[in-house]
Amino acid sequence: MGATLALSRGSIDDNARIAAQVAAQGPRLRAFVLRVARNRIIDRFRRRAHEPLLIDDVAADATDVLEAWLAPAASGPEAG
Repeated sequence: MGATLALSRGSIDDNARIAAQVAAQGPRLRAFVLRVARNRIIDRFRRRAHEPLLIDDVAADATDVLEAWLAPAASGPEAG
């Protein structure tokens, strides 16, 4: 089980060449990745906008959030 991964000289040279190209294109590559991420996020929100929205679900969620934010009645200044 003592197998080792041996890279040929050609693959080491290829890796160095690829790394040099990525370093040279760093700002352009970063801008490309950010644009792709931004577009994916926009697409996800647009897809959600086309889904039907059930008003009962929204009302139930709003009630749950409101109850979580409100303090229990027994925790006010008159409690005790």
